Amino acid sequence: MKLNLLSQYPWWMFVFCALLGALYAVVLYRKDRKLNEFSKPLIFLLAFLRGALVTFLAALLLAPLIKYQSKKVEKPKIVIAQDVSESIVLNKDSSYYRDTLPQEIDALKSKLSKDHEVYHYHFDEKLSKADTLPTYQGQLTAFDELFEGVEERYANRNFGALILLSDGIYNQGSNPLYQKSSERFPIYTVALGDTAIRRDLKVETVLHNEVAYLGNDFPVEIEILANKAKGQNSVVKLLRNGKTLWSENIKLKKEQEVVKLRTEVEAKQVGVQRYELIVEPLNKELNQKNNRKSFYLDVLDGRQKILIIADAPHPDIAALKTSLSKNKNYEVESTLASDFKGDVKNYNLLILHQLPSNRHKVESLLAAAKDNRISTWYIVGQKSKVALYSKQETALNLKTQMREFNEVLPLYHTAFPLFNLTEKQQKEFKAYPPLRLPFGEYKLASQAYPLLKQKIGSVNTEAPLLAFRELEGRKTATLVGEGLWRWRIANYAAFQSHNSFDELISKTVQYLALKADKSYFRLSHKKRFLENEKVEFEAQLYNKSYELVNDPEVNILLTDQNGKEYPYLFSRSQNAYFLNLASLPVGNYRYTASTVLGGKEYQEVGEFSVEKIQLEAAQTVADHNLLYRLAKESGGELVYPKQLSTLVEKLNQRSDIVSISYAEDKIEEVIKLKWIFFILLALLSLEWFLRKRNGAY
Repeated sequence: MKLNLLSQYPWWMFVFCALLGALYAVVLYRKDRKLNEFSKPLIFLLAFLRGALVTFLAALLLAPLIKYQSKKVEKPKIVIAQDVSESIVLNKDSSYYRDTLPQEIDALKSKLSKDHEVYHYHFDEKLSKADTLPTYQGQLTAFDELFEGVEERYANRNFGALILLSDGIYNQGSNPLYQKSSERFPIYTVALGDTAIRRDLKVETVLHNEVAYLGNDFPVEIEILANKAKGQNSVVKLLRNGKTLWSENIKLKKEQEVVKLRTEVEAKQVGVQRYELIVEPLNKELNQKNNRKSFYLDVLDGRQKILIIADAPHPDIAALKTSLSKNKNYEVESTLASDFKGDVKNYNLLILHQLPSNRHKVESLLAAAKDNRISTWYIVGQKSKVALYSKQETALNLKTQMREFNEVLPLYHTAFPLFNLTEKQQKEFKAYPPLRLPFGEYKLASQAYPLLKQKIGSVNTEAPLLAFRELEGRKTATLVGEGLWRWRIANYAAFQSHNSFDELISKTVQYLALKADKSYFRLSHKKRFLENEKVEFEAQLYNKSYELVNDPEVNILLTDQNGKEYPYLFSRSQNAYFLNLASLPVGNYRYTASTVLGGKEYQEVGEFSVEKIQLEAAQTVADHNLLYRLAKESGGELVYPKQLSTLVEKLNQRSDIVSISYAEDKIEEVIKLKWIFFILLALLSLEWFLRKRNGAY
């Protein structure tokens, strides 16, 4: 090692330090009478020791630096990555992977450690250090997490190779063959798992609605994949809470077959419902975990109460009621204004046919609808009282005397933003007959949007025919004209279906009846979480001015399907609340969130589900071809577990996996060098010992 001394001071100052040390030694030992009996050589030695000590100490005050060259040897780094997902042990060799393979990996690590730095990791959906024996409970396998993790940890270092022990099955992330990081270092793959196709029944897919409404039937479509099951029989069952809702016998006629089944199930209970599809296993079927699959359905009680109230009987009322009654989510009532004795607050939407009129001004009804923010759809006809209508906050401003009438065709406004109609429905407006509406001036109110405009003869006008408006949380719509019943008949006459007309009425009602959330305490979360996901909630609390506040505490009580309770307290964000929970056990959960603001208690109740991940059990046939290609394209090789020990020789034979030695120039302060301390200590100790031994102090 070559050493160089550096200093920011001139070298003559170090000579001065030596003279200072010599002077100090001369003065000390020349006047010390206790040394009269010492021989001259001993006195000279003691003086030298003291002078050297003072010289060293004085020189250190000048903060000298030492420059030296350090030589390092870096061994190549080998990473052993072991797949610990569940699919590894779902075959006949599971005991080997649990008991024997860990010992063989330890032996490999021991041999490789002589010439390499060896690091051992486990991976499934994440990469982690192999501090314990593998449990093979990983629910997902992601190769991109493995490659990115290795590259991140060992980039720009002497990385030699990756030894990958896997069955080649991945179910998350991208295909490892297309990941660029896998091309930057050789990969030696160890092929685990079983490539043999065995007798198996697997629930391949279950297609179902995400949401259904109470009382409706929802479809369930099932695909079952059968392998080596020719001549076998089984039973497919659909269960909820352990009760069989539907079952069907299947007879398998081919060695490999896809069985498609379909059924419809009634949604009988509100909330998130868990259903389980089970296929009874075949005789000698090894993997039975893929014989069942759970799915969740959010059942809503979304029935909207709609009141059609009219000045007088009219065929338009029958057309509206017939269309809306086809949708089970609507509860429709129709009545005449003279007969209505109910409470407007009980309805989500009012459809006023030719009201207000001269006979029925319905002022109290309109006031109650406004006070309770009940959405209203006005249908203006020849009996409507325009002056009374104009006093309401509506979507259209009308000026007409109701003396002359026009025949007006509907013209779809393509820029309508509130909801969408299909191209087919838009085109079918051309087949509709005209509506009869009073001659006059029609203008949009502020913040109103037209869905249909008026076409008079062959002239397209900008005058609105059907328009919508939302003001202060209350929605209104106005249709001018009579003759909706003719539209419904014409729709069927031209296309043998009422679908387009019914869809127009349904979407109009759906938009109007849907109310915005104006509550002071709101909770938001996903309805479904996977078992490996964090369960996250967000909460907002508003004061009476609808300003966000987060001073009060927000509590939440979770209750699982077995009645076990989990209380939590929300954390505060800048102006709201949040709650992040570690993954919860699989099942259905109900919650009650509560807080108190201004002496008033607010509550939000709801439910969510935690679903089991079933991807690993769904595919158990190992993909050794993927492992072979991955090794070949990266410059490595594929071996089998019995050939694990041969990897030592294969790696040693590579000329690109070698130790790297390099020199590095370093500069340090001399005072920080440990050996300087020991030199000073030695000088002091030796001087003290000689003086003590010869009778001086």
